Amino acid sequence: MRPFCLVEYPEEVVSGLGFGWYQVRLLALCGVGYFATCAEILVTAFIASDVQSEFGVSVVTFATLPVSSNAAAFVSSLAFGRLADSSGRRGPFTMGLLLCGAAGVASAAAPNWWCLVVARSVVGCGLGCLSVVDYLMLVEFTPSSGRGKMSMVVFLAGCCGVLYVAALNLVGLDGLPIPAWRSLLLASALPTIMAVALRRLVADESPRFLMSQGRNEEAFDVLSRMCAANGRGGLPSREEFLTRCQHAFDPVSVAQSPFSAIKKIHGTVPLACVWVLQSVSYWGLTTFLPAFLTRAGVPARQTIFAMVCAELPGGVAAAILMDRCGRLWTLRVFLSGAFLMATAVAVLVATGKPGGLLSWACAGSYLFLVPVWNILFVFTPELYPAEVRGSALGMFQTLQTMPELVAPFVSARLVSTTAPWVFMASWSSMLAVAMLISLFALRVARAE
Repeated sequence: MRPFCLVEYPEEVVSGLGFGWYQVRLLALCGVGYFATCAEILVTAFIASDVQSEFGVSVVTFATLPVSSNAAAFVSSLAFGRLADSSGRRGPFTMGLLLCGAAGVASAAAPNWWCLVVARSVVGCGLGCLSVVDYLMLVEFTPSSGRGKMSMVVFLAGCCGVLYVAALNLVGLDGLPIPAWRSLLLASALPTIMAVALRRLVADESPRFLMSQGRNEEAFDVLSRMCAANGRGGLPSREEFLTRCQHAFDPVSVAQSPFSAIKKIHGTVPLACVWVLQSVSYWGLTTFLPAFLTRAGVPARQTIFAMVCAELPGGVAAAILMDRCGRLWTLRVFLSGAFLMATAVAVLVATGKPGGLLSWACAGSYLFLVPVWNILFVFTPELYPAEVRGSALGMFQTLQTMPELVAPFVSARLVSTTAPWVFMASWSSMLAVAMLISLFALRVARAE
């Protein structure tokens, strides 16, 4: 068993190197990776009707496709998170890109229904890996003072990935020699292939991981390359670095199972609750959002477009606040805002207020709700030592995947059998609980 490496010294060294060309290359890699992840997540919703027609499957049978993909992501988040802690961040990140790219292309060429399900399940494995390692690499190669703004770039790249697939679907790919749904799957796999090509931009292993494993000579070599790329000083001499690393260990030891160490860190349980409640609220609201908006009496397509656009200023505001006011404070603000706006939507629907005002309230709910994901992906890995950081983020990613297997069925029941305001009030209540937990139960000094 190896002792935890203290957070302060690795943070001090990386922060001393500042922001430069090395981080620009990292942002390009992580941004394209998250762009590809979000594109692959969304594409299944757009191919439903065409796939059902071509393969002759019912709506219920088609549900096998997203459920199998989510189940694969559920398992791979834990597996690749653990692998990232034992073997490093570089290998799992590349494996996730290769799985998504190869299986994405294979799914576009699937000859029958079950081949499509298998291929998309492999894509789900890759997505589970990328969801853990993409933000993890961003955190471990960047100084904490500007990490919020850098995460904003990655978050906005994910928003662009959503808009990319939505735009292709809106324009239509019917003029191509292959069916439109196959063209869309192929197009959604292309960004992942591009990310594989960009992997050479940052081919180094995380210096924080190397330090946590006692591979301090290798860590110094990586930091030296970062220093040279950024064109600035700030790196101590090799002798001073190696001496400091010998003393930069906490007396707390890593347990045989990383999860027994994770649960002992203060804040893990309430933070896990926030992850689950955020996922329940998001997927419950989003899965049948068009049906809810139609029943509420507002134009669904235009309102959804406004909601997606609202994510962009929300992401920018969250990034600025994370750096200026702290991660935990920003999380509280955005969960509170999401709860208040979702409640406003429920009240407006219940009272029959004009559609224009209702559309603005819906956009406001996404302005606060969606950036919470970005906050959590930056906030969470900062709480844990590098030895268990991948396992911790994999555990939280797995927890947030669980509601994806249940929330859509609950959402379908609510949107079809209850008044529209009940639908929104149900998910607003989940956000209320998450907000209260963040305000009164979540106390984590490191996050600030």
